[in-house]
Amino acid sequence: METRKKIFGAECLFTALIAVYEVVTVLALFTDLFSGITIKQNILFSQSLIFVPTVLYLFIMRKHVKDIIWFRRFHPLTLLLLPPLVLFMEPLITLLNAISMLFVRNEISNAASALVDHNTLGTSLFFMAFLPCVIEELAYRGVMFGSFHEAGRLKAILMSGFLFGLMHMNFNQMAYAVVIGLIFGFVVEATGSIIPTMIMHFLINGFSVVIKHIANIIPALKDQAENTEVTQTMLLSTIRVYIPMALVGTVISAGIIYLLAVINGRKESFAAVFTEPFNRYDENGKKLRLLTPLMIVVILYCLIRCVVEEFLF
Repeated sequence: METRKKIFGAECLFTALIAVYEVVTVLALFTDLFSGITIKQNILFSQSLIFVPTVLYLFIMRKHVKDIIWFRRFHPLTLLLLPPLVLFMEPLITLLNAISMLFVRNEISNAASALVDHNTLGTSLFFMAFLPCVIEELAYRGVMFGSFHEAGRLKAILMSGFLFGLMHMNFNQMAYAVVIGLIFGFVVEATGSIIPTMIMHFLINGFSVVIKHIANIIPALKDQAENTEVTQTMLLSTIRVYIPMALVGTVISAGIIYLLAVINGRKESFAAVFTEPFNRYDENGKKLRLLTPLMIVVILYCLIRCVVEEFLF
């Protein structure tokens, strides 16, 4: 019963996050409630829409928090392996972003530029890197991964990663956010802690912020960024260049994640992701499912919403 309660609680949390997001979207479209809001206020408010429901969930489930949230110590050498892991992930992220831009709009570029262009590096890092790395990791690698883990290691990685991509509510970010979420799930399993994925999340977002700041500092780069339109030819060229880089980077990334499992003493636990039975059962012998009717409805709604947003508006 407790196992099913944890899983159902995480499903309810994701449903609540989407519901709150949609209510705010409707208010923004049909009222003047958010007129004149700055980009910093927008990011702060958006992150609070994730943080507040997550904290409320943790309060309700407070007696299970230590089991759900893997906020644990890890081997110090882990810190040395996280930057190269992020570095070797970047080609795959860039490739998926380029492929998605052949078909859909880039939803994050303008918002990131608006923040970086009018704020210091420290302020930009706080809003674009620090807030998401703490709040989003707490919700998705914390509550959702930790709760879904009751149904199986691989199931937890797949479901938490997919929902992390889905919550961005646009196909462009979803294309690479799902993959990032999956990799983060493997890292949590390898290290036994969500702290490394918080650090990785900060590094990934922070890298983009730093690059934009460097481009703003150097006049030639700034002019080129502002006056260059991304064409299909440019995207196809990027894809051709990044395919081999992404393949090599992914193989090396997998090796680093395995090394993380070894140095954190979780080699057997990590191997069980691929060797244990995919399905687990509760004390009554019933299969623990993550694709419940509730989740199927919410997932379908999100996908339909993305289609409508992308192709009808």
